[in-house]
Amino acid sequence: MPQNFIESRRDQGFLLPPDVRDWLPGDHLAWFVIDAVAQLDLSAFYGAYRADGHGAAAYEPSLMVTLLLYAYSTGVRSSRGIERHCCQDVAYRVVTGNVVPDHATVARFVVRHERVLAELFGQVLELCDRAGLVKTGVVAVDGTRLAGNASKDANREFAKIAREIVGEAKATDEAEDAEHGQARGDELPEALRTVEGRRAFFAEARRRLERGDGECELPAGDGEVNGADAGAGASGCRPDAGHEGRPQEVEDRERSGATAPEGEQPERSVELIALADGDSLPGSPEYVFDTKRIVARVQGREGWPREARRQLEEHRFKHSQPVPRSRGERLLVAAWRLEEDLEAERLANAAYEYYRAHGRASDGRRFGKPPKPYAPPEVPEGKVNVTDPDSHYMKTNGGYVQGYNAQAVVSEQQIVLAAEITTSTADWSQLDPMVNAAIRALEQAGIGDRPRVALADCQYWNEEHMDEVIANKHIQVLIPPESGARQEPRPGWTGGRYDFMRAALASEAGKQLYHKRPGMIEPLFAQTKHNRGITRFLRRGRSAVRTEWRLLMATHNLAKLHRHHLATVRA
Repeated sequence: MPQNFIESRRDQGFLLPPDVRDWLPGDHLAWFVIDAVAQLDLSAFYGAYRADGHGAAAYEPSLMVTLLLYAYSTGVRSSRGIERHCCQDVAYRVVTGNVVPDHATVARFVVRHERVLAELFGQVLELCDRAGLVKTGVVAVDGTRLAGNASKDANREFAKIAREIVGEAKATDEAEDAEHGQARGDELPEALRTVEGRRAFFAEARRRLERGDGECELPAGDGEVNGADAGAGASGCRPDAGHEGRPQEVEDRERSGATAPEGEQPERSVELIALADGDSLPGSPEYVFDTKRIVARVQGREGWPREARRQLEEHRFKHSQPVPRSRGERLLVAAWRLEEDLEAERLANAAYEYYRAHGRASDGRRFGKPPKPYAPPEVPEGKVNVTDPDSHYMKTNGGYVQGYNAQAVVSEQQIVLAAEITTSTADWSQLDPMVNAAIRALEQAGIGDRPRVALADCQYWNEEHMDEVIANKHIQVLIPPESGARQEPRPGWTGGRYDFMRAALASEAGKQLYHKRPGMIEPLFAQTKHNRGITRFLRRGRSAVRTEWRLLMATHNLAKLHRHHLATVRA
C-alpha cells in the first residue's frame, strides 16, 4: 500500500476570490479588536485630516488604530516589525484588509496622534465597565522601573555638553596647548560662565530651533547682555500664568510684557512667595512657594528646593515636547534642562532667604541669620542624558537602568484603572497623583463609583498625600510604615499614625484587605515584563513614553475583556 500524505497545493489557484473572513476563527483576538475599535469614538483622529479630501490619500484612521492596538496586544511595538507582520502574518492581513502600511507611515501616525492615542485608554476602560469587569471598591497602587531608549553612558555634565556644543574639544595635546596656553583646557566657554551669558545663549538657541535655523552661535563678547535684552529674552516665551494673592493689574502687565511703574515692585507676601520677576528663563515655570505648606512638612531648607523641583516637573509634564532627532538639538535641550534645574534651586534658595528675613517662628519671634547662608553654584551641577533628556537613572531589583517609573492603579479583577509615567526615582510622592488619575479615568469612562480603599507598599508612605486622599477624597489608605522584611520599626517611626497604621494592618479586616495587594498589582507587572516581554520603552521623551505605556495598559485590559468574552460565550 503506498504512503498516505496530505500534499501542499501551492500551485493551485483559487477558484473564487479569497475572503479574509475565512482566514481566522471567529473567536480570534484580531476579530475582537476590530469589533472593539468599532465601538470607540475616533472623531479626534478624523478631525486631524482635511475635510475636503484634497491631497494624497491617507490610511483610514480606524484601520491604523486597530492595527496599533492589535500589534501592541501581540507584543509588536516597532513600526518596522508591524510592517513586517502585515506582509507575512495572516492575522495582521485580516486586520488591515490585505493592505500593508509601510513603517514610516505607522511611525508618523503615532507621532501625529500621540495624545489622542493615549486617551484611548479611557475608552477601553469604558468597554470593560460595560462588560461588568470594573469593580472599584479596593484598588492597588504600585510602579515599576522600565528602561528607556537611552544608554546609561549617555549621561553628561553641563561642562561636557557645553564644550561639545561650541566645539572646543581638541584632538591633540599640542592643539590644546596652542589654544589654551597656561589654562587647564577644561574651562567652560567664556560666554557660558555667567548666568546672563547662558540665558542669552539659550534664548537665542531656542528661537533658532523654533524657526528651524539650525545650530546656535555663541553671543559676541564675553557673554554679558544688557538689562533690557535680558528682560526681553526672559519674558518673551513665558506662559501666561498668574499667582494667587497678586494684584490683577500686575498679572495683566506681566502678560502684556509691560514694565512696572517706577517705584512699584511686584507684591510678595510671607505666606505666598511668588518669584516671577524678569530673571526667569524663557519658557520656565513661575514658581510660587506656599510658606505654610512647606513649613508644615518639617523639612527645613530642603523643603524649598523640593517644592521648586515639584513645580518644575509638573511644568515639564504639561509642556512636554518631542525629543529632537538631531544630536546638536538634543545637546541644547540637555544643557537647557540643567540650567532650569539650577534656576529652580536658585529661586528656591531666594524664597527661603526671603522667608527667613521676613517670616516669624512659631513663637512669633524673628528668625536669626543662618550661620552659613547657602549659595547655589554658578554653573549647573548634576548630569542629564543627551539621548533622552527626560529619562532618569533609576535603581531596580536587577541593578540600575536609564528609564522611567511606570505607575499603575489596578482593581481586584486586575483591570488597570490608571496608567501614568513619572521621572521620579521614588514612589513616595506618587500616591495622591495616581489616586487622582484613577478618579479622572473613572469619570471620563462614565463610571460613577469611586474607590473606597487604596493599597500600596511602604514606598508610598507620605503623610501629606495620605491625609489628602483620606480627608478630601474619602478613600481609606492602607500602607505599612516599613517593609515586611523589617522586624523592628524604623528609628523614630513609632507612636501616632505609625502605630495606628500598624494596628489597622494587624486587625483581621486589615489583614484580609492588604493580603489582596500582591495578587492585584504584581501579576500585572509580571505579565507585562515576562509574558509579554516588555522590559524597555522604544520611544523617547516623556509624552511619547506615556502614550506607549497607556497603550500597553489599554491592550492589557483588552486582553482581559477578550478572555472574559470567550468565557461568557463558551459558558
